[in-house]
Amino acid sequence: MTKLSKESFTFEGGDVDLLNIKDPKSKHHLFTGKASSNALILASPVWKKFLIAPWEISPPPPHKQIDCRDDNPKALLILLNIAHSRSDKVPPKLPYRLLYDVAILIDRYQCVRLIKPWVDTWSGYNENGDLSEEHLKDGKEGWLF
Repeated sequence: MTKLSKESFTFEGGDVDLLNIKDPKSKHHLFTGKASSNALILASPVWKKFLIAPWEISPPPPHKQIDCRDDNPKALLILLNIAHSRSDKVPPKLPYRLLYDVAILIDRYQCVRLIKPWVDTWSGYNENGDLSEEHLKDGKEGWLF
């Protein structure tokens, strides 16, 4: 039997189970949580397809489950907080690796419009609109992504 970590969560109106299994090769922790199907459907066309088959007219049935085992849990939680309008839980700055993992999920779930308010602060632009030199450092080639 799998133990839940302290990273379990429930968003208001949560009717979809999200699962993320611990990956022994990384530092990802197991988490489970409940997200609102309405928030997920509005946030991402991919999540919408997970929850509502194209031929269905009615809302998704309760107790749907989405397997998120390939997702970085911290990056996913950032997107979920944005999708559920919990901007107070969204960090204004992200370390490079987490920013890269968020970018991967944004691409995977096709939710660019969801994160537009955070793009400038996350990407290293200063108050003058100039990009910081962080992207020029070795090992930061992911900035291109």
